Amino acid sequence: MTECNLEYDATPSWSGYNYQGKVALYVVLDKICELYSKGNLVDISDFYLELEWLEDFSLIQKIANVNVYKSIHQVKALDTTDINKYGEALFGLSAKVLEYNTIENAYLHTWKPINVAEEDWKSSVKTIAKKNREES
Repeated sequence: MTECNLEYDATPSWSGYNYQGKVALYVVLDKICELYSKGNLVDISDFYLELEWLEDFSLIQKIANVNVYKSIHQVKALDTTDINKYGEALFGLSAKVLEYNTIENAYLHTWKPINVAEEDWKSSVKTIAKKNREES
């Protein structure tokens, strides 16, 4: 007879999705405030929030009856400030910006601030790119 371990703690997953939802809500409210302050009230209804498709979430604008990606957002609730731990997310965002030419901004939202000196940043980007190229 096969043993089955039914113990599973979904707390980390739930916590991550909870954080992701809060970040998405903040970004949407910020966009509404930006459009409102510029007097673009009509434009507000042209924006949509897409969840869990192209990225964790994306802002889409309907332009001439076509849905266009304007910004993509990856959310990570990792307990680290090491930029190298976010390599896959950064590479994924970069690849999507290259693939979809309408994306104006790509964001990596982290639970903890990433503390990187300029030289460390350059080195980290090279390491991340090399690692992802080797895995492809």
